[in-house]
Amino acid sequence: QNDYPAAERFYSEALDIANEVGDRRAIAEGVFNLSFLDRIRGDVEEGMAKLRRVLEMARAIDDRQLAADSLFLLGNQELREGFPENGLPMVEEALAMYRELGNVFATADSLSGLGSYYRRVGDGEAAAAAQREALEIFVEVGNPTGIAMVMEEMAMVETMDGRYERALRLAGAADALKDQTGGGPPAELMQSDESLAEARRNLDAEAAERAWTEGQEMGTDKAIAYALSGN
Repeated sequence: QNDYPAAERFYSEALDIANEVGDRRAIAEGVFNLSFLDRIRGDVEEGMAKLRRVLEMARAIDDRQLAADSLFLLGNQELREGFPENGLPMVEEALAMYRELGNVFATADSLSGLGSYYRRVGDGEAAAAAQREALEIFVEVGNPTGIAMVMEEMAMVETMDGRYERALRLAGAADALKDQTGGGPPAELMQSDESLAEARRNLDAEAAERAWTEGQEMGTDKAIAYALSGN
């Protein structure tokens, strides 16, 4: 586990074989896999350069799934670096492609990613709408990890909108669900701790703890209904 040098050797050997036999799809997939390792190591620039190559190859062979995956990752990186004029069209194109492909998990994940971006730029209405649709999809396909992730995002939107008790209830419900499923997304991908602290600062200690506990004790079905109600 986490033996990245071994993984790199494996992917590189697979890429060499693909190049030898001229398998364009396998070549694109090999470069995509290596880009993942680049990003894990922190060499984002090289990882993104590889993804741009993958996107070009995927379009050439009409591999829409690989093209969408590349667009989504490239677009999210542009958004993180503060270039929405580049990133948003990429993420939106990826989302449209995922919908056409019927890839419901990737559709929900893309929606949540868009919602996270809208939250960061202060568009609470767009953020809430994207997260709500993502939650509906994750509920439909029965993905508890995705449900918890989106509830946590929704809690951050509520904090941004000043609805602190609701934020803590949603965060409490997400925390309880993550405990049941063995965890959620990596902590470094979320900003919920800072958002929770802000919500708690704006309530007295008793009200904050009560809201958190209410969320933890809701149960999944009730928490989902509460999240989707918007009230």
